[in-house]
Formats: sequence, C-alpha cells, structure tokens
Amino acid sequence: MTTKTMQIDVQCFGAFRAFGAQIPLLLKADSTVADMRASLLIKLEQLNPNFKQLDLLDSSCFATDTEILAESTVLRDGMTIAIIPPVSGG
Repeated sequence: MTTKTMQIDVQCFGAFRAFGAQIPLLLKADSTVADMRASLLIKLEQLNPNFKQLDLLDSSCFATDTEILAESTVLRDGMTIAIIPPVSGG
C-alpha cells in the first residue's frame, strides 16, 4: 500500500528568510498545520543545524493569503503557506 503525499511550500518571512524565500515540504495527504509545523522543524534543523532560533517556530503562526490557519486546519496539495514570526516594535 502506497501512502499518498502532498507538497506544501512554506513562504518565509523575518528570521526564517535565512532559509530562502520558500521551503518545500513533502507531507502525508490530509496533514494538518500541526503536522506541517513538526515537519518544518525537522527540515529547518537539516537545512541549518546552527540556526539558533528554532523556538521561534513555536510562537509563529501560519497563513494563506486570506486567513490565519488553526493548528487543526487540513492542508491541500500545492498550497503556499506563509510562516509569520511574532514581531515587536516601538
């Protein structure tokens, strides 16, 4: 039995731009945002073991161009999802 997969592109902003404009992820079909977050953590560690802000992933949210996504949102093949790190300013 073959497990169906899908590709999601994570568009990077803020500190995550150190990984490029986008990070492609191969996920199991019907993966959620929470599943994607876990896979992205592994991918980030592989891409740059010296990146010291991996905890930033925990406080970041994910969005399409029209909405912020809940952790339980089921993703679709071919989606581009933006990672939005927290910001502060004065």
